[in-house]
Amino acid sequence: MRWIMGAIFATMLTTVVTAGHYYLWRRYLYDTGLKSSWRRGLTVALIGLGLLLPAVFILSRVALDVGMCFVILAGFFWMGVLFYAVLILGLWDGGRAIWRLKSFLSKNRVGKDVGGKQNDDTRAAVSVASNCAPKEKRKEALPNVISPAQENEIHLKNPDRRLFMARTAATTSLVGAGAIGMIGLRSARVHVETPEIPISLERFPKQMSGFRVAVLSDLHIGPTLRQSFTQRVVKMTNALKPDMTVVIGDIVDGPVSLIGDDVKPLGGLKAPYGVFFVTGNHEYYSGAVEWVEFMKRIGMRVLMNERVRIGEKNTKGVGFDLAGVGDKRAGMFVKSHAQDINKAVKGRDESRELVVLAHQPSQIPHVEKGRPGLQISGHTHGGQIWPWTYAVRLAEPYLCGLYKHNERTQIFVTRGVGYWGPPIRFLAPAEIPCLVLSST
Repeated sequence: MRWIMGAIFATMLTTVVTAGHYYLWRRYLYDTGLKSSWRRGLTVALIGLGLLLPAVFILSRVALDVGMCFVILAGFFWMGVLFYAVLILGLWDGGRAIWRLKSFLSKNRVGKDVGGKQNDDTRAAVSVASNCAPKEKRKEALPNVISPAQENEIHLKNPDRRLFMARTAATTSLVGAGAIGMIGLRSARVHVETPEIPISLERFPKQMSGFRVAVLSDLHIGPTLRQSFTQRVVKMTNALKPDMTVVIGDIVDGPVSLIGDDVKPLGGLKAPYGVFFVTGNHEYYSGAVEWVEFMKRIGMRVLMNERVRIGEKNTKGVGFDLAGVGDKRAGMFVKSHAQDINKAVKGRDESRELVVLAHQPSQIPHVEKGRPGLQISGHTHGGQIWPWTYAVRLAEPYLCGLYKHNERTQIFVTRGVGYWGPPIRFLAPAEIPCLVLSST
């Protein structure tokens, strides 16, 4: 199954990358009237960048030395710049198309007005201009009846104007995409928010009100986020002084043999009530069985369709239940990992509050069968790069933040702390949230 999905992804990536680079070649190098020598050189460079994108996906699974990681980071950064360059050009060309359509409709409307609805005075003026004036003056009267739309069309047919517009569009898109890329790079790799989110739950024990849950998701440790990033995340998480830490999937992008040392610092996460882990879809692209065993070795409690009782020992018998289910698509890769909330909550005392860890927000129709008060999820990255946000909304019922799913169940979705693909976050900053649970 992993190979089938990989083949589908590779086909889609190749198609999109080829189309995007051809579009840039056409608009940057052809329409702008560059000299042949410049065009040939930049064409070779653009082809090289196009080949770099599929190459970095292969390189990221082979070797991760310092030099290779720099090449991979550059390739993924170009992916983000390419996205925004194509987007800005697309908006520009879309605007031009709408303007041309408006001009065309205006020309037809004005043409009808001039040809069939002129009043007698206008017709007389045209007649005088046409028949009474000397021949050399007759043509001067005709432009007086040309519509504004026709004048615009004349300007569009001017080669100098077309060249100016093409170069303006190319410069705007390249500068704009580069600026967004640099802003997004800082947001993805430097700035991390640590918000506190108060959540009231109906069945949560009053004696435990103020219980702090640090939420880690979507670290995507791998070719561009290495051990130093993991260490920083652990330090920031522990600084929140959580009572419990939950790690809810998409922690890795690579096999244990390649990035195990980069993930190992997660064993330094500390919380009095424990550190818990559930799988995300990317664990299954990277060997989930091996990663589950690895997480256990570094001290995490893996919840694979399981439930644990939180509290009681430290709160005189009072507590709540924490359950975790496998990723939505886990069963496609490992049958025993398929999400099963019924198994997780079997025999549970329903008077106790239930919090469920599930990587994807779209798992909530399955999870709500267990009647939880709260589901904690990640996966969406908050869209990561606007306006991809709107595409994510089509695939997931909830994007980021706290939502009321129904009368009993709330869902919290974190934007996550890492990124996937382009090292860019635009209008979707990285975060390590701390949920503060209390009784209603």
